[in-house]
This record gives sequence, C-alpha cells and structure tokens, in this order.
Amino acid sequence: DMLLLGLYSNLIVVMNDQNPKRMDDICLRMMEITVVNGLCALSPLSVALFALVLVSTGDIELAYRLGRLALRLTEKANGQRFLSEVAFFVGGCVSWVSEPLQSVAETNLLGYTNGQQVGDVLSALSNYQFYSLAIYLSGKNLKFCRDTSRKVSESLMQRHYLFLYKQAVVVYRQTAAFIGDVEGEEERPGNFPSWDDLMTHPERSANIDFSFYIQAHLYMRIFILTRDFTNLPNEGLLVRLTRKQTPMRPILWVGVFFEGLVSFHLARLLDDSDYYQQG
Repeated sequence: DMLLLGLYSNLIVVMNDQNPKRMDDICLRMMEITVVNGLCALSPLSVALFALVLVSTGDIELAYRLGRLALRLTEKANGQRFLSEVAFFVGGCVSWVSEPLQSVAETNLLGYTNGQQVGDVLSALSNYQFYSLAIYLSGKNLKFCRDTSRKVSESLMQRHYLFLYKQAVVVYRQTAAFIGDVEGEEERPGNFPSWDDLMTHPERSANIDFSFYIQAHLYMRIFILTRDFTNLPNEGLLVRLTRKQTPMRPILWVGVFFEGLVSFHLARLLDDSDYYQQG
C-alpha cells in the first residue's frame, strides 16, 4: 500500500502541471486503496487529496472536515513524516475555502517546520512558498511579505526546484513593485529574473500552473499599478481555468476577480459589450 500510494502521490504533482483533468482519478484511486486495505502512514495524504476532489465538485463542508481529519490522522496513523505533504494540500488547496488566509498560512508554516524536521525538503519548501503567498494575499505587511518571498525564492533556487522557484519570484516581484515603483528594480537581487523575463519565460507555454499564476498577477498588476490595458491576454483566465478544470486556489480566484475589474473598466471606457460579458 505504501509503495503504491507513494507512486500516486508523486504522479499528482506531475498531473497538476501537465494534465489537471486526471488528478481526480488519481485522488479517488488513492482513497479507494485506503478504504479497502485500511490505514497506513500515507492514508492521511489520501484523505487530504480526496478532500481536494470534493472542493472541485463543490462539496465544501465535507471537504473541509476531511481536510482537518487528514491532519489529525497523521498522528494516529504514524504518519508524522508525511505531515508536511498533507499540510501542503490541506492548507493550500482545501482549508482556504472555509478558513481565513491567516489560518491557512499557519497550516503551511506547520508543514514547513515539519518538513525540515523529517528531511522532506520538497514538501517543506512547497509549504514555505504557499505560506509566503497566503500572508501576501491576506494583507500582511508588504515588507515582511517581500522579505519572506525573497527567502523562499533563494531557498528554491539553491535546491534547483525551478518549477516552484519561478512562482515564488513572481510574488517577490509583485510585492517589491507594490512597495516601490512599478518595476521595483532597486529591490531586486541581480540573479532574480525581471518581470519582463517572467512574462516571456518559455515555461509559460509548457507549464499550465505557472501560466495561470502569471496571468493572475498580470491582471492585478494592470489594474493596481500600470493601468496599461494594451497587452491583455487573448484568452481570459476564467475561461482557461474552466477549460482545463484546474483545482482552484486563492491566487487564481484573486486573478479572476481582477480580470473582472479590468473588463468592467474597459467596458465603461470603450462602451464594448464584449468586455461587459467577460466581466
């Protein structure tokens, strides 16, 4: 059971980037193994991922209850060494629908601490990245958010976790821009990519998750900072998320919200019914 569940949990990470539509099938298979064969150390992760499926189907109350259950099961099922991975999915993908983001940040910080203690570096840094994002979206002091996201970016770069590193840098660039000027160049270490570099990064076409991440921040950047509406994406974020059936997360909902603000602004400015419909 442990070997098979471990294989499926690794496959979840790949599917999130390459084919989100298949994630539900994998999560359901992991839960089936747990129900049929009983609890093992990885069973809490199966429950956490099943809660993720319930979020996508709209059963929010049950999803939240199962998410909290998954965290408690890590103690009863001798799964403390997997607490970091469970906290990553529960905090970043489940709890946010029912808890304040400040509370979600605490769950991810717990996952970061546990991951460091048991040597699960990837889950620890994944939680650290989600923690930096949660405090940023919840309105924490921007300088603290900037410094935290910079530490996260540097840690990910040192470990060569480039698929997470780019997303962490996006948060750093955005918080630095909110504090200083639009580009925030005075806040950027020389080895971090600029905003223009991130916008043209080849991963935007190859990595679905990173592409959504960039587009969500782009709408925020346009409406709050630049007011430059000339280079809007050809396809809206909400349309893309619906088509790809990607699991929703706070940053994606925030991106959809700012996409609506941009669309309504352009509808008023240009008197264009297409923008009203998009908004």
